[in-house]
Amino acid sequence: MIAVVFAKDSVRFPGKHSIDLDGVAMIDRVISRVLDFEDLEDVVLFTRSRSISTSLCRIEYDNSASGIARSLLLAMERYGDIFAVAGDMPCISPGIADKMLRSWRGECVVPVHSDGRIEPLFAVYPAKRMAELRNNLEKGKLSLHEFIRSIPFTAYSIKEEDAASFTNVNTPDDMRMLKERGC
Repeated sequence: MIAVVFAKDSVRFPGKHSIDLDGVAMIDRVISRVLDFEDLEDVVLFTRSRSISTSLCRIEYDNSASGIARSLLLAMERYGDIFAVAGDMPCISPGIADKMLRSWRGECVVPVHSDGRIEPLFAVYPAKRMAELRNNLEKGKLSLHEFIRSIPFTAYSIKEEDAASFTNVNTPDDMRMLKERGC
């Protein structure tokens, strides 16, 4: 299986993937953690932006229409089964990813918070579900949450102590909070 790190230019926090986290760009921190996941064949940074870069893995450019669901479909068409990772989650845990990969039985594996919220960009997606995703997109259903809830999936229950691992950096305030936590 291949890990695909999705990163796009941010409107709310321009340049966030290059922001320094203890001497490392955020995107490099995410990718270095992904490189620690067990049992992966490869890691790819998947982006539309020519301004987001890394030397830690290969970069492939996303030429799909706008929207993360379309990007996910294109990545699945290119690579088959994938572990999707958000490029703005610098605290992700390789240990959680390894548990998710060990629980994979050919269906989607998705972290679920205690309140029922799911994490669609830290999830395993099987290539066999591409037709259903494509069908949803053709019907104008662009929500990954809706797609996941419509297919069989294995829930990985997020423990309270692991919640910080799923923090996305979408604003400068999010970045300050992460730096205060020291993740």
